[in-house]
Amino acid sequence: MDKPKILVFHHSGAIGGGGVSMLHILESMDRDQYDVTVYCPGEPKHMETMVLSMGMDVVPEFDKAWRFPHYNGGIYKPYDPRYTSAVTYIKQSRGRIQEILERERPDILMLNSVTLVWMAAIAKAMGIKVILFDRETLPTRSDKRTRYIIEAMHQSCDAVAFLTKYDKAYCGYEEDDRGYVVRDRVDANRFDALPTRADARARLGLDPDAQYVLFMGGVWPIKGTHVMVDAMKHTEAHLIFLQYEPEHRRIRLNDRAGMKDKLRYILGMDYEAKIINTIDDYRLWDRIHFAPSQQDVRPWFAACDVVAFPSTLPHQSRPTYEAGFAKRPVVISDFPNTAEYAKDEVNALTFKPHDGEDLARQINRLLEDGELTERLTTSSEQLMREEHDLTTLPAQISTMIENVLGGETA
Repeated sequence: MDKPKILVFHHSGAIGGGGVSMLHILESMDRDQYDVTVYCPGEPKHMETMVLSMGMDVVPEFDKAWRFPHYNGGIYKPYDPRYTSAVTYIKQSRGRIQEILERERPDILMLNSVTLVWMAAIAKAMGIKVILFDRETLPTRSDKRTRYIIEAMHQSCDAVAFLTKYDKAYCGYEEDDRGYVVRDRVDANRFDALPTRADARARLGLDPDAQYVLFMGGVWPIKGTHVMVDAMKHTEAHLIFLQYEPEHRRIRLNDRAGMKDKLRYILGMDYEAKIINTIDDYRLWDRIHFAPSQQDVRPWFAACDVVAFPSTLPHQSRPTYEAGFAKRPVVISDFPNTAEYAKDEVNALTFKPHDGEDLARQINRLLEDGELTERLTTSSEQLMREEHDLTTLPAQISTMIENVLGGETA
């Protein structure tokens, strides 16, 4: 008897939080039980290379423009021509998706992003079952686009996996057995033998005596970069700033080449310039250690004293889980979506979103109160091992797949 074929669509060639989650899903699927093929973009080649190294078939033909642009961090206003262009291209691509499905003839189409939910109806019409992983956080307002996504889930998906119970309930799956909570996982073994703080700092070229806050968000409004920089005015701590390496000087109008970029600078819409020039205005250069995107973040966790996640909207927060396994305290924006795994005064400290001064206040509490830090990190490690340990994922994924294979299509 042939093995059930699972076709996986992933929306990015880079390995971000959603990519790591997908790799964990792939690792959890029994190769002797399922025939798995992955479609992903060919550039960058990080995802393609990783899937190939796992011994799975991968086809680098996925178009990044197939993402429906409606989730926290990727929302276009209705009158934005980029939204109209994206939706038009998606409509024009329906035939291409159908061609792929006809060629592959999978038993299950697995979509690793809510931005791909529009493909579910195409698969349903062909009698193919669909599992959707809701990796992004939908805007918490009942607009036309949000309603479309939720309706597409219910009408065309045989199973939907959410990151939290909150997201599951928000999308109307509280009493629907097609809804699952599949939390992001961390390979605990990778954090069981971290270097000492002193050794990590020596290796990374950090001050052995300073107190460090780890921020892994790069320069993005949804990551709260401006909130993090604002907080630095209200604390004496140093900052580890990952995913960014600027020149240590102001950004000026003449640094922007095209007229569009110059106009954005003049109008105060140049986010990178605002970040860098705030750092320069407050002479923070000596307290910020910049570093590019990292394949292995464990030394940075080992080197820091506190992990900050100051997102401005509810957002996937993998660093929060990893901090738990690394036994580092977390300060995170206060949103109901994240409260399931970052409980204020229990295993983390929360602060008012967008408020850099409040973020600094909570950071300073942790740096000054060793007993508080110890209590929070002990509780966090326990919760992360119960809810986010990678070893618990295979059984959950197998159950979901077998339930879908054994049921009727949506």
